[in-house]
Amino acid sequence: MGNRRGEREQATEDRRRELLEAADRVVLRDGPGASMNAIAAEAGITKPILYRHFGDKGGLYRALAVRHTDALLAALRAALDAPTGRRERVEATLDTYLSAIEARPQVYRFLMHPADGGAA
Repeated sequence: MGNRRGEREQATEDRRRELLEAADRVVLRDGPGASMNAIAAEAGITKPILYRHFGDKGGLYRALAVRHTDALLAALRAALDAPTGRRERVEATLDTYLSAIEARPQVYRFLMHPADGGAA
């Protein structure tokens, strides 16, 4: 029975990741104006299913923030841990941060200026 539970949890986690990937695509397209309707449509589901996984837009916002923050922090740690001089590490870290914003400005805007109460 424990194996079935583990499989269910893995399936839920996989589905959640798929929904976050759909949300990422909508955020890249729509920025802070990304709506739950658009995200549900992109994922090929109904809005209640999206709410079941994330609770509300704030929950989805937090999940996306964790996803992107974790990736950014990993890149920043790599830049900070580089075996170079202090100045080069600081420059590399700043470059990593600014490059992340430049590469995905809509994600940055979504996370820093969420619409519809996403920061709740």
